[in-house]
Amino acid sequence: MSREAYFEGLFQTKKSEQWTDLLKPYNWKRRIAGMPQIEYSKQFIDAIPETQAVYFRGFNQLYTSSSVQSDYLFTCYYNAISKEELFYIKRIDENVVAIKAANNRFLSVKPLEHDIIVADAVGITDTEKFIMTVVSENDNRIRLQTMDKKYLTIGDKFPYIIRSLVDTPGNSETFRLYVIDDYQ
Repeated sequence: MSREAYFEGLFQTKKSEQWTDLLKPYNWKRRIAGMPQIEYSKQFIDAIPETQAVYFRGFNQLYTSSSVQSDYLFTCYYNAISKEELFYIKRIDENVVAIKAANNRFLSVKPLEHDIIVADAVGITDTEKFIMTVVSENDNRIRLQTMDKKYLTIGDKFPYIIRSLVDTPGNSETFRLYVIDDYQ
């Protein structure tokens, strides 16, 4: 349990969605190796190199993926991290990024196909660029927005397809970004 989750839930009698979102297991591998826990912040996220694998967790406590089983469709229904749940962030501009999936293709918005996101682009055009906003200065919550200002949102039913539909962000448009070194 993270320090934030501890203090959020200290006087609660029922678990809240916010408290559940803060849950993250303590990284004992880092502790045993004498390394500090990873402290996420806007500065940390901005400094992630292109070669560092990252993964995203949605508000539904599941991990995003662009797996071969779903024809590289960007979804959010995996319970664990494998190679297909890893992504690489390529910075284009200060807040503009392209996200490369494990298949070495970039996530791409398909406006003519109900605004789904698919990892199938070889190059980077406007449909592969996303505006990445860190929600809070000392946190790993992010929001991704297409260049036409639509937020990526997780569908409310299985298979939790991620699409670019929403003008105003809320919980289902918020993801947590983690570096793979922090996965157990």
